[in-house]
Amino acid sequence: MRKNISCYGLAIGLILIGGCAQQDIYQARNYLPEKIAEFDCERISDIRVYRSDSLWEYINGGAELYHNYNFIEVATADYKAGGVEIVVDIYRFDSSLNAYGLYTNFRPPAPDTVRLGVEGYKAPGSVNFVKGTYLVRLTGYDESASTSAALTATARAIEKMIPGTTEYPELFRCFYFVDKIKYTDQYLAGSFLGRKFLTAFYTQNYLVENDTATFFLSEDATGEKFDRWMEDLKNDTTFVQLPPGIFTVNGRFFAYKDSFYNRIFVFYDSGFILGGFDVQMEYVNIMTQWIMSLPGFNADSMMVRINRITDTIDN
Repeated sequence: MRKNISCYGLAIGLILIGGCAQQDIYQARNYLPEKIAEFDCERISDIRVYRSDSLWEYINGGAELYHNYNFIEVATADYKAGGVEIVVDIYRFDSSLNAYGLYTNFRPPAPDTVRLGVEGYKAPGSVNFVKGTYLVRLTGYDESASTSAALTATARAIEKMIPGTTEYPELFRCFYFVDKIKYTDQYLAGSFLGRKFLTAFYTQNYLVENDTATFFLSEDATGEKFDRWMEDLKNDTTFVQLPPGIFTVNGRFFAYKDSFYNRIFVFYDSGFILGGFDVQMEYVNIMTQWIMSLPGFNADSMMVRINRITDTIDN
């Protein structure tokens, strides 16, 4: 009996050790090598690690945004590449969606993209990319051509080491390509349209002629977010009321006009919230066509509701 217990304990111990070892390979510090063999690049500092409770020590004043995306840790180190000194930061998150989501908060309009991971871009004195559960940011001390070359070469070498997906988050596929503005997709983990309870929203900007609108969607299996949004508006005096009958609930659809986001259309069906904001009248057909193109949505009912409300908006 004692032998059986001992064997059982040994087996559990091996499992626990194996589990810890498996977790260790995903630590951000593991992708900051002492040297990069492909070219003359070596680490010239110790690796510094900041976790969830100490991130403020590294990026004081900006940590809250990272926490919104379930930040786990950042590992940072100084490198010297071809005589140029740079800093490499590797941020780790709990999911590839959250890593990509934070990345979309920093990506500039019309970025100078580079083929790294899911997506990456160059800016003066920096290279940034996202891959798997990691957001990688490389920064130089000047904007010279030699610094740019060192940043790009180091980024490519580190990208090869980092595991994880190079595919965009799946729900972004729901935004079709007609009139879509490239590199304006965004995943917002919290406080969508300034309301804290509106979490986990995907957005995409569209262009018609010289104007833009933003379409959005969010998973809402029970309809709880949709219902709370509707109730929240009934008690909110900060938005601009449209003429009587515009802020209405027709089945699972409502619309209103906000002083900052202009016209907002919100529709619920099949476990999803979707719609658009800053929507001018010429965008309504594009928005409805997009929603009706998604599988599982009641196209006829959708069109009746949209037409009824838009007919009244400009009257």
